[in-house]
Amino acid sequence: MKKKRLVLLFVLLSVLGSFSISAIAAENNYATMTLEETRSVSEVNALQNIYKQLFPEEYHYIEEYQKNGVVEMASENINIIFSDAKEVENTTYELIVMNNGQIFTNYHTLNTAESIGRVKLPSSGDFTVGDLGHYTTFSIEYTIDTLDYDCINRCTGTSGSGFYLYPTNLSIKWEEDSNGPAYYGYKNVSMNYDGSGVLYDIGVGVGNNQAKGISNISSGADMWVWAFLYALFFQ
Repeated sequence: MKKKRLVLLFVLLSVLGSFSISAIAAENNYATMTLEETRSVSEVNALQNIYKQLFPEEYHYIEEYQKNGVVEMASENINIIFSDAKEVENTTYELIVMNNGQIFTNYHTLNTAESIGRVKLPSSGDFTVGDLGHYTTFSIEYTIDTLDYDCINRCTGTSGSGFYLYPTNLSIKWEEDSNGPAYYGYKNVSMNYDGSGVLYDIGVGVGNNQAKGISNISSGADMWVWAFLYALFFQ
């Protein structure tokens, strides 16, 4: 009888232990918000071909990044050495190159109503930020106000893979103001599972009657303002 009780107790403890481990794993998966979708080989090749056609003179930066990765250097010394955007069939493709070898292949497609005679223009778009292997797509609904500040109404979803997005790193500013744009995104995110390596700010900025995907090296609280101003006013 004692032996049967010990066996029963062992089984019960095993079940409880398994449940606890599963609960902890589920909690951790939620906390890190790792995204399971990945680009297929054919999707990566298609994106590479687009950038090769649009940026033939700069395409070597993409090849070098895929081969060598990035050079270790202090974040305050990392800066943009090339940035340009080109539109093809209602999709805008942007290539950003940093002096540490990092490249970003951001692109976005907008869905905007006819704007003639309208002061406030409800809009939406899908903004994909990252490189060929690490990316996040933000689906955003926003309003362009030609006489006042713009605003983000909501983010309807995110998808992608490669960036580890912790909820505590989510940063939102719903309305543009005199200090800078509205934005929705994540600060200090990593491309590495353990959170090591270079940290990035990624998301979408809305202001100056425009919306744009943002991906850049994290360098402090003013990063969103700086990145947005560079992207929209100095190109």
